[in-house]
Amino acid sequence: MDTELYQQIRTNQKEAETTVPGAKNITWLIFTAGKDTFALEPGEVREIVRNTEIYPLPFVPAYIKGVLNRHGDPYTVVDISSFLGNEELSENLFLILNDDNDIALRISEIREFHTAGENDLKKLSDASRSDYFCGAVSYDLITASVLNVTGIIGKIRTDLENS
Repeated sequence: MDTELYQQIRTNQKEAETTVPGAKNITWLIFTAGKDTFALEPGEVREIVRNTEIYPLPFVPAYIKGVLNRHGDPYTVVDISSFLGNEELSENLFLILNDDNDIALRISEIREFHTAGENDLKKLSDASRSDYFCGAVSYDLITASVLNVTGIIGKIRTDLENS
């Protein structure tokens, strides 16, 4: 990960820990995928990668674009916009998730790091989307849906088993 970006994450986390005594603040990585805005806790992202070649895979769901090679390890590329039923992305910017599933989310752009109190996390009113979202965070008149990585990975596993 870019050193400057890593420093910004660390600075935001330290500020979040000291902003409001007794209240837990959370720093969010805010990004877009197409026209939608999403959020993840920076700890859920191992690395941000761009301009990496994708090697297509046969017989996988349409939202899986293939694999990318990162330091000799294959990461499954999931177009998060297509996964959610929206238009497919063409950008080559990826969030490599910090878990054992070797997943890279294809996104459009990184917007910012936003620190908010844990009480600022809004619960979703649409229970049907709760498998893929944990809630929403608002900032600068924009609402970012917080991705539920566990739910998304569960859906990918199910779709791969059934294809």
